Amino acid sequence: MSVFTNPASSAPEQAREYVRAILDLLGTANPIDVLRQTPAALDRRVADLSREQIGQSEAPGKWSVRAVLQHLADSDLVWGYRVRMVLSHDRPRLTGYDQDLFASRLHYEEADPAAALEQFRVLRRSNLALL
Repeated sequence: MSVFTNPASSAPEQAREYVRAILDLLGTANPIDVLRQTPAALDRRVADLSREQIGQSEAPGKWSVRAVLQHLADSDLVWGYRVRMVLSHDRPRLTGYDQDLFASRLHYEEADPAAALEQFRVLRRSNLALL
């Protein structure tokens, strides 16, 4: 299992490893700059993909580009909510979530890629304005 799987049921045990892996991906890049640049980078990466490529997973049990796009939109929804809770409440309880259950039960494989990208753009703009 990848460190990026980070299921909610084991989040306390894996949190440090997960955060370290994310920070390692950033390297010396400014996190806010990366947040700002991600929507355009996604647009560039998926622009020339066919419908079949967007729906194909890289390996059995892995997500397709379509699922990843919806996951990114939902992830911005979740972290935006968490930031708002931290800013507006004293010591709020922040719960984890199982991304694979989200993908399955929220039907990521049926998501419209263009709609997922638009959701992501709107949520990211909102979250960046707050930050």
